[in-house]
Amino acid sequence: TYRLDPGVPLIIPEINFDHWLQMGKPNLISNPNCSTIQMLVAAHPIHKLFGIKRIDVATYQSWSGAGTKALSAFEKQVHTINTPQEFTPLDVIPCIDTMLPSGMSREEMKMHEESQKIWGDNSITIQATCVRVPVSVGHAEALHIEANTVIDWEHLSTALQSQEGLIWQQDPMLTPARHGQGSAMVHVSRVRKDLADRQRLSMWVVADNMSKGGAYNALQIYMRWQVHCNATQEIKG
Repeated sequence: TYRLDPGVPLIIPEINFDHWLQMGKPNLISNPNCSTIQMLVAAHPIHKLFGIKRIDVATYQSWSGAGTKALSAFEKQVHTINTPQEFTPLDVIPCIDTMLPSGMSREEMKMHEESQKIWGDNSITIQATCVRVPVSVGHAEALHIEANTVIDWEHLSTALQSQEGLIWQQDPMLTPARHGQGSAMVHVSRVRKDLADRQRLSMWVVADNMSKGGAYNALQIYMRWQVHCNATQEIKG
């Protein structure tokens, strides 16, 4: 409800907790969409070093993101052999949330609008295709990123390894089930150069949408708020 409210900070602690301070420490802080969170944690080192002009992203989102009823229906079907029906949970469904007149879904527009707010840059374009896939927990994303300048791969390698909340893994078989589920981190692999453009790269990102993508991010916000409040009290004392 409040994610895009201009008076409410939208926070990923590893990226922009200082927005809360800059906005005058409002009493309400909003937690971003799970897909936005893992995308921005993975892309933030690129944004800091080279700036980002555009991200084309395809998401592969688990049924837990649709809520308890949807997840229960999915898990029942996994253990039952039925004749496939339209929009069965065992299918790949290219629409999450409702469709808008533009042809985009609300989930896709969330990723675009929330990213602009979190990074504080309305010139960045996030062109998303959000898809529900037959997975219980854990979202995956294929990111294709266009930077504002030529990408220096040595500097990027150092930044990916040092980014808070991110694990850069050399294993190309990074999956939501093996690496995302139960983890409070965002995992990235298959970071590779574009075949034709030195300002573009691709990467594969997975995370637990109910942990870092939701509950843990909210807990991190609270913990950082508490640290700031304690520090302020010590200074006053």
